[in-house]
Amino acid sequence: MLKVNGNTWTSGKNSGTIRKMRNGFLFLDDKKKPFMFLVNNKYNEKFFVSAGEVEGKIHYMYGLSEYDARIAGIHELGYSGERELANRIVEQLKG
Repeated sequence: MLKVNGNTWTSGKNSGTIRKMRNGFLFLDDKKKPFMFLVNNKYNEKFFVSAGEVEGKIHYMYGLSEYDARIAGIHELGYSGERELANRIVEQLKG
């Protein structure tokens, strides 16, 4: 279980689900729709981007929208706060 600014995320089937992917972690909303992806790539980069599903395929944006940041509860963190949070999440969820 992961808590981010009052929001709880699990790797199970509860609301606020996180799915481990090859290059990071996909965050799903309470309707199981992807909205955010935490990139954790081979270059040791860790950052958030918006994500969505179109015709059964997940599409990733180049950055995180304000709307998706608000859903996740990270809209007030700023750049360095998001980077620090991304590092903490990766450390907590890796395995």
